[in-house]
Amino acid sequence: MVGLISELEERDSAKFNGFTWNEWQKLPYQDRVDGVAYSRLTHIIDIVKEDAVSREMDHRARRGGSKRR
Repeated sequence: MVGLISELEERDSAKFNGFTWNEWQKLPYQDRVDGVAYSRLTHIIDIVKEDAVSREMDHRARRGGSKRR
């Protein structure tokens, strides 16, 4: 994917998807594209989850803690 994304991101995507760099380079182009997309989306979802937890913690702190059930 020369020129479309950095080699660093592509290497990170390979590792994230469980491939060595050599194995990754031998994959068909579309499989690598899908792997990079999967890696990006997974990281975005993780960021959104972390943000939601942070917002909930802030909300509970402003309320004076969580209520017991």
